Amino acid sequence: MRRILLAATAMTLIGGGAALADSQTDNAPVVATTTTHGVTVAGGLQSQTQGVGNVLTVSAPVGTFTTAGDTQTVGANPISATSTLRNSTVSGISSVSSLAEGNDMEVNPTNTISYSNGGPSSTQTTDHGGPITAATRVKHVEFTGDTTVSAAAIGNNYAASSQSGTVGFWASQGNDAAETATVVLHNTNVAGGALSSVAQAVGNSVSAGGLLNTANYNAVSQENRYAGQTATQNLSGDNLLSTGNTVLASAEGNVASLGQPSSLFGASQDNAAGGETATVNLQNATVNGDFSAQAAGNVLSFDATNGSTIVEQNDRAPSTSNMNVSGPVVLNASATFGSLAVGNQFSGTLSPLVNGVPDQQSSAAIDANSSISGVQAQGFGAAVNTTAAGNLASLTTPGGFSQVNTGAPTAIASISGSSFGGGLTVATAALGNSISIK
Repeated sequence: MRRILLAATAMTLIGGGAALADSQTDNAPVVATTTTHGVTVAGGLQSQTQGVGNVLTVSAPVGTFTTAGDTQTVGANPISATSTLRNSTVSGISSVSSLAEGNDMEVNPTNTISYSNGGPSSTQTTDHGGPITAATRVKHVEFTGDTTVSAAAIGNNYAASSQSGTVGFWASQGNDAAETATVVLHNTNVAGGALSSVAQAVGNSVSAGGLLNTANYNAVSQENRYAGQTATQNLSGDNLLSTGNTVLASAEGNVASLGQPSSLFGASQDNAAGGETATVNLQNATVNGDFSAQAAGNVLSFDATNGSTIVEQNDRAPSTSNMNVSGPVVLNASATFGSLAVGNQFSGTLSPLVNGVPDQQSSAAIDANSSISGVQAQGFGAAVNTTAAGNLASLTTPGGFSQVNTGAPTAIASISGSSFGGGLTVATAALGNSISIK
């Protein structure tokens, strides 16, 4: 599953050796808005709008940096970021983005990160009373050059990395807020470069790269508990005149992207919220490239694992992905339309440690839908891929991995009223459990 997160502008604390113990609480609305109208820009446009409840960024240039007991809390208040660009002409490499986050914590020293064993090194929580919303709207704009349009709404984001040492941490995240990310592209042309458009809604996100020196069975604990995540792409009246375009709507409850543990390491994800919904709506356009809607309860990946790695993923909320294409839509090069809904997804180089419970449990409805109509492709091929799965796992060695699915994965693809002069490939799959050894 493709991962794209935006980095928040943040303050920087500099130190080395001493423990960090900071507390942040946001109990007021946070609103950021940018409107750009009727401009002509040469040399590229870079427009970034961010609304964040709490931000903490740490960098330590030398020595070992010790973290202990950092807390970030967002109360029952809305957080939003909105960016609008309309009636404009823009040339050059350009980006228009919006980012709304409840809590953002980034620990990125040059050398080793250590942590106190007395409790979590970081605790992030959001309340269910306040939605977190990001929206990017582009209407009646002429782009020339590579163009990025994005909206990201994230409940809790924790990132840790080290340039030259090991990384030790204990991250606890609890998200009760609803995250919504929306991208609108209307009557907009992109020529002389490709479009990359991303709408992403995430409840909890942890990213820790490099060698993980954390002897803790609960090093990552993520709970998405109350509301759900919604990501939507709406494209109408657009012309994508170059090849290599990508459009992604991605909704995820819990996400963790991790490096390589050097000792005992445990990661648990529990998704019991209102569910994840990812939708791409495409109509009345000339396009090509990769269009994808992806919804998942829990996503966990390791660069490498070991025999002492414990994984527990429990998805109890529905995941729904929708790919809606309604004509007239003209393909000016090949195109792929994908809809993927997953309860739990895991990837690692070795099987996790057997600990007496299933590594993956999925018990909610998983629905992937593709509806394609009114597409005209003279001389160009197209693919429609629709997959619903309770549990997915990718490993390099067999043995010791357990999956239990009691939900009802459903994949439905409908293609009608279209002409594909370069061939059509349709792949539709509903899977309870899947383990891939490669």
